[in-house]
Amino acid sequence: MDIEEKRRKKAEYQRVWRASKKQNEQAIAPVIIKPTIAVNTDTEPLKYKPKKEKKIQLKDNTIKTYVSRLRAFHRRMTGLDLSENVIQAINNEEYDKKDIQEEFKYIYQKIEHIIENELSVIPTLCKIFTKITGFVKLIKFLTPIKRSIELAESVRRNETTINEEDLISFDKQQLILNSLKLTDDYEKIMYLLMTLIPTRRLDDYRNMTYGENDGNYFDDENMYIRETNTKNKKSIIIKIPNEIVDILPTAGYILGAEYKQSALSVKFASLMQKVYGKKYGALDLRRMFLTTINRSGVSFNERKEIADAVGNSVVEGIRYSMKVIPAEAQ
Repeated sequence: MDIEEKRRKKAEYQRVWRASKKQNEQAIAPVIIKPTIAVNTDTEPLKYKPKKEKKIQLKDNTIKTYVSRLRAFHRRMTGLDLSENVIQAINNEEYDKKDIQEEFKYIYQKIEHIIENELSVIPTLCKIFTKITGFVKLIKFLTPIKRSIELAESVRRNETTINEEDLISFDKQQLILNSLKLTDDYEKIMYLLMTLIPTRRLDDYRNMTYGENDGNYFDDENMYIRETNTKNKKSIIIKIPNEIVDILPTAGYILGAEYKQSALSVKFASLMQKVYGKKYGALDLRRMFLTTINRSGVSFNERKEIADAVGNSVVEGIRYSMKVIPAEAQ
């Protein structure tokens, strides 16, 4: 079996897997209702040269995300893998400008196809090629579309709704009772970490290990999240709830293994299905928590404390709150 045949077989397997996954997901209706995103792609290219990105060292996770998304896009468009040259450019290392221009010249040739079929990848293309010399014309064309996408996403976020009956309770005693439905200690830890304390990003706990290290870590009393892993660039110490202390591991990872981000998201959605019988993801839970806070009428100072605890700003907390549809209006 040659390389091309292997690639075709793998692509077919992935197509069947995605179709099966989509069918299963459709069988479980999501509780959070997002309106269809409407993007205006009839934009005019920038008249000025876009500001070049500062040469800063990206986080490892950001680099992995850029490379992964660009690799998938490049394969869909050409059937080829990325060159090491462009990966070096993303890593802010020395690269050959002409080789990269040659590798991605198809973007100019297939720009209408990209706008029609690959719209979601345009923001990533902008972020990557703004950092690479020789793509000014491309960035001038794509940047207005990127801004339209961001505006459309903002509108959709503000119009996202949830039925009142689908909002989960963050009452401490109810959460503890819910955790009894889970027989796996690591699922219990994950569930209680995401509900008993102000709901942080699930990724904050993904690689957290026992004992001090260069990343996020925990001990017998507290969890420590490094500033390099937070959106607001502030480190934070979180008191571990007493309800979790007895089931925490005394060595290794807080969730039992080092997960990829996607794998941990799937695991979390699975345990939420066990507890509530509904389709909730980690971001859904975070938005429900912020919605509950915003509906409770807390003071600005309380909002500020909660915003710091969840790792965002007060404005972001309000922005990510959803519209709640009362039972009588359904």
